[in-house]
Amino acid sequence: MAKNILLTGATGFIGSHVLQSLVQKDYNVIALIRPTSNTWRIDCLQDKFRSIIMPFSAMDFEPIFTQHNIDTVIHTATDYGRVSPISDILLSNVLFPVRLMEAGLKNGLKRFINTDSFFGKNSQTSSYLKQYIHSKKILLDILKEEKGFLRIDNLRLEHPFGEYDADGKFVSMLINEMKQKKEKIALTEGSQQRDFIYVKDVANAFVKVLEQDDNAIGFNEFEVGTGHSISVKEFVQTLAAVMQSGASLAFGDLPARSDDITDSKADTTMLNALGWYPLYDLKTALQHTVAAYGK
Repeated sequence: MAKNILLTGATGFIGSHVLQSLVQKDYNVIALIRPTSNTWRIDCLQDKFRSIIMPFSAMDFEPIFTQHNIDTVIHTATDYGRVSPISDILLSNVLFPVRLMEAGLKNGLKRFINTDSFFGKNSQTSSYLKQYIHSKKILLDILKEEKGFLRIDNLRLEHPFGEYDADGKFVSMLINEMKQKKEKIALTEGSQQRDFIYVKDVANAFVKVLEQDDNAIGFNEFEVGTGHSISVKEFVQTLAAVMQSGASLAFGDLPARSDDITDSKADTTMLNALGWYPLYDLKTALQHTVAAYGK
């Protein structure tokens, strides 16, 4: 078991669920948190981990490693770049994690676990979030160059969903509109296929990878998903059924992105070899998700 884990992005959607899974397994977690971050997702865990409040722009990370004897970094923090300038995206998605790794390598870091997305697959092309996608590819190239010095694990997530996601995200928006009992919800045609994976299964994947030998240096990539894709239309219809929504689902009322990825699903071979499999089917995961939003 890793002794001390430095977690970035602990206040975010993915990071908060990873944090919960880590503390449940009794890992010693130090969360690196920006002063401006809203901690509502993790307030209930405050006595289970240590937090270090620091602006990422400070980049003074060596004292953290020397004082806390950190052997593993789990990096989930990211900037999707929807409203950020390119310089901020590069700061958050490239310079920040690279500086973390550099400080760690000087102070006994054995492992760096990175969070990536299906957008970065070599076969995928999309102008959606293009600066985010490009920045993640730059980071991955840099991480691969360090594989001779420590273990690099890249977790490439498909389409996570679950409780406590941001209000502006697709599933949260749908749930809120259905809760408001709207008569009609405008949607795209919904023909694109996605591998929807419940966030608790995602968090379990991080833990399963973490449990592997951290002395085996090199680069490993794990695709995190169910291994199967369904249409966005089917996903929305399943959610509507779970919520017993009477809204008219107006598929095709909104235009689709011209270069949207038509189909994506995870190759879970590497994770399955570790003994990881998703525990939640779509309907059960949606029931848990909807319940978290209250009445």
